Amino acid sequence: MKKICFLVYGTPRHPVGGTKVLFTYANMLVSAGNEVSILCYQKQSVHNSPSKNIRNLIKFLFKKSLRLEYPRWFPLNENCYVKYAWSISNEILKNFDVCVASSIETSYSLEKMKFSGKRFYLVQGFESWNPFTEQDVYESYKFPFIKIAISEWLYECIKKVDDKVVLIENGFDFEYFKLTSDIGNRQRYTVCMLNHVDSSKRCADVFRALSVLKEKYPLLKVFAFGVPPRPRNLPDWYEYYQCPNMELHNYVYNASSIFVNASEQEGWGLTVGEAMICGCAVVCTDNPGHRIMAHDNKTALVFAPRDVESIIGKISLLFEDDELRKQIAKNGNELIQKYTWCNAYKKFNDLIEYD
Repeated sequence: MKKICFLVYGTPRHPVGGTKVLFTYANMLVSAGNEVSILCYQKQSVHNSPSKNIRNLIKFLFKKSLRLEYPRWFPLNENCYVKYAWSISNEILKNFDVCVASSIETSYSLEKMKFSGKRFYLVQGFESWNPFTEQDVYESYKFPFIKIAISEWLYECIKKVDDKVVLIENGFDFEYFKLTSDIGNRQRYTVCMLNHVDSSKRCADVFRALSVLKEKYPLLKVFAFGVPPRPRNLPDWYEYYQCPNMELHNYVYNASSIFVNASEQEGWGLTVGEAMICGCAVVCTDNPGHRIMAHDNKTALVFAPRDVESIIGKISLLFEDDELRKQIAKNGNELIQKYTWCNAYKKFNDLIEYD
C-alpha cells in the first residue's frame, strides 16, 4: 500500500479528457488498497505575472466560498481525498510515497519541491500553449522524474531530451461507452461531433463543412455535445447536448453513422476512440494523437488539419458508399478493443511499485 498524490492545476469543474485519465487511475489505485489524494491548486508562480496570480487568488477564494472545487462530473471513489489549495509546498507533500505531475504547470511546481518519494510526470500532450513555449516543454521533459507518455509520438518527443520515459497508452471505459445500435442499420445522413471552445480543436471548420453538406444532403442531421452551452445561431437540424450524462453520451454516438473531429493536435484521441466503441465511422485529422487509432481507409478516413474541403469530401464519400462506412466503423470498433484500462493500469501500477 502506497500513499499517492496526483497534482492538478486549477479546478476540474468540467469534463476534460486528461483529467478523466487521471481520475480513472486514482479510482483503480484506491480500489487496490492505496491511499490516493488529488491536490488541486491555483497558483503557478514560475511563469505567471503578479497580476495573473492576483486574478487567480480571487478565483480561488470565490470557488472556495461556493464550494465549487469538487469534481462532481466524474464518479470519483469516495475514498479519494480531494484537496483544493492555493499552492503546493514541501509540508503538504512530505507524507506521500509517490507524487504524479499531470501537466506542464504541475511538473514545474513539483521540480521545485524537496520531495523524497518517487516523482512521475504523466505527459498527455505537447503543452506549448501560453505562457509556455516549446523550449519550456522540452525543459520539463528533462526534470528528474520518470515520464509516462500516453502515446508513441509523445514518447518520441521526450526521448529526444531524456531517457527516463515509459510508454503507457490510455485505456477506454467499456462499461461507460457501449455499442447499442447496429452499425449496419443506422440512418445514413447522421453525423456527431464534439464542440469545444479551444480554437485548436477547429470546431469552426466542422461547422462550415456541415453547412455545405446540408445543402447537398437535405436529410443531414447532426448531434453535437460539449461543455459549453449551445452555440448561438446553431441551426435547428443540430441536436445539442451540454455535458451529457452517460445515457445521452451513448445516445449521441449510437444514433450517428459518422463522427468527425478536426483537431489540430491531440495527445490521445479520446473522442475518436469513444466513437469507435459506439460504432461510428470516424472522419478525423491526421494528427499524431489520432494516428494511434485512425488508420486511413481502414479504421478511419483522415484529412489534413484546416482542410474544410477534405472534411466535406470524406463525409460525402461515406454518405455515398454505405458499405465503406460500415466497414470503416467495424474495423475501428475491432481495433479499439485492445485499449483497456486493465492493461494500462497494470503497467502504471508496476511502475510506481518498482523499487
